[in-house]
Amino acid sequence: MTMGFQLRFDRLATLFLVHPLTRAFWNGVGNHVPILMYHDVSDLPERAPHPYFQTNTDPATFRLQMEWLVENGYRAIPLAKIEEELARPAGESGKSFVITFDDGFRSFREHASPVLKRFGFPATVFLATGYIGRRFMNKECLAWGEVRELQAEGIEFGSHTVSHPRLHGMAWASIRNEIGRSKTAIEDATGKPARLFSFPYAFPQEDHEFVDHLGRALKNCGYSLGVTTMIGTAAPGEDSMFLKRIPVNMHDDGTLFQAKLEGGYDWLRAPQYLFRVLKRWFPGK
Repeated sequence: MTMGFQLRFDRLATLFLVHPLTRAFWNGVGNHVPILMYHDVSDLPERAPHPYFQTNTDPATFRLQMEWLVENGYRAIPLAKIEEELARPAGESGKSFVITFDDGFRSFREHASPVLKRFGFPATVFLATGYIGRRFMNKECLAWGEVRELQAEGIEFGSHTVSHPRLHGMAWASIRNEIGRSKTAIEDATGKPARLFSFPYAFPQEDHEFVDHLGRALKNCGYSLGVTTMIGTAAPGEDSMFLKRIPVNMHDDGTLFQAKLEGGYDWLRAPQYLFRVLKRWFPGK
């Protein structure tokens, strides 16, 4: 896989410090499964201040990443099966991974789905149901007919709320409305249960009271599993409603992509958490 080299701190720390240590000491400490987090797969330009914040992946890079996974013996599993995978004895899961897509952009059908189908990879797409058949972030989203076609091909769909709001800080009645109405809309349109949820925007991991309350609300609504934007590979014993994921984008060259899959990027969750704690303690700074 040949993709552009990016000189940046998170990459340097990952490749020359954390990843070598991870490879030396990770074996035998339990199963870890990377849940890859994609958004848009297209050639549309994205104005991100730093490669770290990029969410777009161009089709050529996405295809190379999927080919790399096949060539290196990785095995894709459905997100709904991740708890079973994590419960297996240490080392038995092998090179398993999960593929997820947030937002439900039409580019998934045009550019990602054919590649996934070619390699037999399952994937989960999280829909912001209020944008079905419309535009979100100036990008076209899937229509319900397209959702049903993809579902018939084996793609699983979950909720990404109705309007993709920043849930943290909203009234609980509004939050329950967002997570409940989106679930109902998906089930009514597809005829299948929607039990998977993806939290939009940065996850407020520092607000434990909010997280606990949200977890209960999701379970009461009928969700059984959820993912977030917290960086890291999924590990045994974690809250299944708020699993960590690995962000992937067009700037991930082969060595960084491999490091992310092998847990070498997990260290970023610590500064991510510290930043949010400091922001809460010192708002406006």
